[in-house]
Amino acid sequence: MKLSKLLLVTLLVGCNSTTNEQATGINTNALDLTGDKSQTKNYWVVTKRDNPVYPTKAAIDGISGCVNFSFVISESGKAKNIQIIKSVPDGIFNRAATKSLNKFRWAATKNNSSLQPVLTTFQLDFSTSRKSTVAECMAS
Repeated sequence: MKLSKLLLVTLLVGCNSTTNEQATGINTNALDLTGDKSQTKNYWVVTKRDNPVYPTKAAIDGISGCVNFSFVISESGKAKNIQIIKSVPDGIFNRAATKSLNKFRWAATKNNSSLQPVLTTFQLDFSTSRKSTVAECMAS
């Protein structure tokens, strides 16, 4: 009986000592640049972009919109912990935009030899017309 209690306590303490990063996969050492995303280019530069696939129904219906993300550029130059901040219209472009953002790659700048992860924001726009602007999308 005492042995089973000791084993249970050991398991609980072991589970409790798991770090937040291990439990969630989120790098908590990321430098938060969401307040000034222009600083991101001092740490990371985009080396691979991806154009999202326009959802067929949205294209047929002439729907334009955008998806605004927050995410961490990891030590490996990939988007991690992707969170949708705002989506206009709500939910229409989320899947296509997230899939596209996952294909982006970044390379560390010379100033970032330590491969410092950063938390930043980014917006992907979807438009059936070249006249639609980011301001119109986010103002909705």
